[in-house]
Amino acid sequence: MNWTPYLIVWICLGVATLGLALYRKFLTMKEDDYIHVEDWKAGEVASKKLPHASSTLSTGGAKRSPF
Repeated sequence: MNWTPYLIVWICLGVATLGLALYRKFLTMKEDDYIHVEDWKAGEVASKKLPHASSTLSTGGAKRSPF
């Protein structure tokens, strides 16, 4: 059996995945990781309560590890 076509397809998929990963990395290098809030909205945003993470996440029936 000739494995050359399969090898070529896997190499193409790997190169495409690597290209997309690099493209995403270069796009996110210019991004700002901060949330910008207008001065007139700052009081409203600060007064909002965020839900506690444990109450919003489902464990799916799995027991939590103590570690």
